[in-house]
Order: sequence, then C-alpha cells, then structure tokens
Amino acid sequence: MTEPEIAELETHLDNFIPLFELVGVNVFQPAAPVTGLTNSLDISGGGTTDSDAPRLFLRTQLAEAEGEDRSRGFLVFEGAVGRAQKNVMQPGYEQLRDRLVQEGILVEDRDHVRLTKSYLFDSPSAAASVLSGGNKNGRTEWRDIGGVALREIQGRAATSVQPADEVNGLLVQVAPTDYEAEG
Repeated sequence: MTEPEIAELETHLDNFIPLFELVGVNVFQPAAPVTGLTNSLDISGGGTTDSDAPRLFLRTQLAEAEGEDRSRGFLVFEGAVGRAQKNVMQPGYEQLRDRLVQEGILVEDRDHVRLTKSYLFDSPSAAASVLSGGNKNGRTEWRDIGGVALREIQGRAATSVQPADEVNGLLVQVAPTDYEAEG
C-alpha cells in the first residue's frame, strides 16, 4: 500500500471507530490487563482494571459471582461459585465448562463449582451459563449493585454518546431515518 492509501484508510478508521462505540462495539478499545487472568487469550500482567467497567454480580439459585464487562470479553473474578450439576446447556458452553474443569480452573467443591482463577469469558452469557450450569442470558442475569441489568447499562452507555457534527476536522452528516424523513 502506498502512503496516501494508508493515510486515507486511517482517516476512515478515525471516523468509524466512534460510530462502533456508539452501537456498543468495543473491540477497538485497548484492553486493560488483569493480574492472574486465565484463558486462551491470557492477557495477564499490570494488575489494572477497565476504569469505566462497573462491578457486576450474578446471583442465581446456586451461583454467586462478581465480574466486569471488558473490551475483550466478560471477566469473572476468582472465587466465583456455581452450580455443580449441569442442566440443559448449549453444546459450546458445556464444552467450555468441561474444559475449565479439566484444566482445574473450575473445581468441584461439594454441591458447587468454584473458579480458582479470574477468567475472561467470550461473553456475559457464556459466563452466566457456565457458572449456573444451564443456558442463561448474561445481559439480563449480570446486574450492578443497584440491581440494574447489564443490558440496561449497555443501553445507557450507547445512548449517552452524542453524535458529533465534526469528527477529526471532517463534517459528519447523518442521514435521517425513514421515520424522520416521513414526519
């Protein structure tokens, strides 16, 4: 690629990344590392956390855990406990749970399982399902200290971003929606 082509692509990225954040896509945000973090992405070191990530709690019949929604996934902290008995689970979640048990990250402890290390799951639903032993919607199961569901927290974050008239010196014109055009 030529230098002008690279510069043009970087300009497009600079314009699009704020739009991705607006709709909740946060893969372009740098991930904050956490000490003791375990999974296939293992990004350990540093000991810091995402500063804007609220502490979230999972409390179901036989599961109790704390975690944070991160840019690279959903982090569940060491010591989380879950249901030992598996109910109906999506095959991918069941395989993940079995692998975590096999690797000693999730250990059986009487009628519970317990995380021996903080673990970064791919999604809040994966975390909730693995710990509860059955299919769960993580966006409704994980809640902040006030009882507000992750779904609502993410919705608030998406609506709090105000569209700008200018992005990196370029004017941005947003096309009206069909509803706005008709009304």
